[in-house]
Amino acid sequence: MAESFIRCLENAFRHFGGVPQTVVIDNLKAGVIKADWFDPELNPKLEEFARHYGTGILPIKPTTPRHKGKVEAGVKYAQNNAVAERGAHSGGHAHTQHHATASGPPLHRSGVAGPW
Repeated sequence: MAESFIRCLENAFRHFGGVPQTVVIDNLKAGVIKADWFDPELNPKLEEFARHYGTGILPIKPTTPRHKGKVEAGVKYAQNNAVAERGAHSGGHAHTQHHATASGPPLHRSGVAGPW
């Protein structure tokens, strides 16, 4: 489980072309062994990964919904767009329907070209 999470982080670094100074994560079991407000215990494999890449891992504080909401809103956005995108590539019109209320898919609005 930790290996998959670390692989995802590594792929994100590669995709975005760099490593951030700090990575803020939720208190998932693959990354955080013991959630604590002041001294969380990170998975040793994740700590080694962070040392290798020269980044810091900052778990959100437990029982702090205002922090968790920001993380989960991004996840929900990505899931909704990935599902819509997958439907459009399989011959469906889910992508078009999903963005019917906007002026186009998010990447179109930002001027970045996509595979559609």
